[in-house]
Amino acid sequence: MKAPPTILLDGEFVLEPWKPEDAASHRALAEDAAAARFFGWTVEEARAQPDSRYLDVVRQFHEGWIAGTRFSLAIRQRATGEAVGAVEARPVGDSVEVSYLVAAAFRGRGLAPRAVDGLLGWVTRELGATKAVLVCDLSNIASQRVAKKCGFTPASRAGNEVRFTRSLANSAC
Repeated sequence: MKAPPTILLDGEFVLEPWKPEDAASHRALAEDAAAARFFGWTVEEARAQPDSRYLDVVRQFHEGWIAGTRFSLAIRQRATGEAVGAVEARPVGDSVEVSYLVAAAFRGRGLAPRAVDGLLGWVTRELGATKAVLVCDLSNIASQRVAKKCGFTPASRAGNEVRFTRSLANSAC
């Protein structure tokens, strides 16, 4: 598998590979109450983890990239180098499942849609993916807005989750 790319989003943000020194930023993302409720853990569980757990997660991102099972990139502020979010694609056949997370201080600035589009452009070119799937909680209105901004359309609903899809064939990613 190719090495993780650097994808310029704009003058302020870039997608880059996770680094061991990003473990503290990953911890901060995991301890965000607004995000934790949608990702299946509690803030208390995140806080109870030793620092080594977050370093292990960053290592797992690297291992997943090498294995071709999980393409996770840090959303990085160019000026400081700080990881302020994450975007990820997991291949399933000719499709990819997409997820993302942006630190609270950076939400509402259009960063998530730019990061998703940047990663989808890469998976389309490099992996030949033809479809993207994004699943979010029905109550996560902000995530649904991101999906729609990125050209996803609602496809189905199961319980508290809504599934969005987007064709990547002939897409302008």
